[in-house]
Amino acid sequence: MKMDNVNTWLTLAANMGVIAGIVFLAVELQQNSEMLSAQARYSRQEIRLADTVLPINNENYASALIKYSKGQDLSEYEDLLIRRGMDVTLANWQFVYTEYKQGLIEASELPISSWQSYFNNEKRSNEDYWPDLTDYWESEKNNFDSDYVSWMDENIVSP
Repeated sequence: MKMDNVNTWLTLAANMGVIAGIVFLAVELQQNSEMLSAQARYSRQEIRLADTVLPINNENYASALIKYSKGQDLSEYEDLLIRRGMDVTLANWQFVYTEYKQGLIEASELPISSWQSYFNNEKRSNEDYWPDLTDYWESEKNNFDSDYVSWMDENIVSP
């Protein structure tokens, strides 16, 4: 009889240990999910900052943007800088879109109106030097992921 009591208590203790392990795992999963969300937000912030500081970190690119915004003729090198800048911007957006498709960010977190302004020739400030992406997008969109291209065409380029 005494052995049955010991077995019952050991079984109960083992079951409690399993339950405690499941609770611990649930807490760990929640913390991991929160950390992934924070990393996704940080990545998006880095992408936005990288686009913003690109002309700050590159005087030649800044000069090309100023000439472009004033409608002045660009050298081949300046044209290359502008085109590569647009490519970087669109590649960064594709990264953010991919995070959205993978469920790492919500649709409400996509800066859709900001992105649309790049295609609507809208100025985001009185002195906006960013180039209109419309022509570049049309000529280069086949270099991007097809899902991203479809989404961009439907939601950003011509919503």
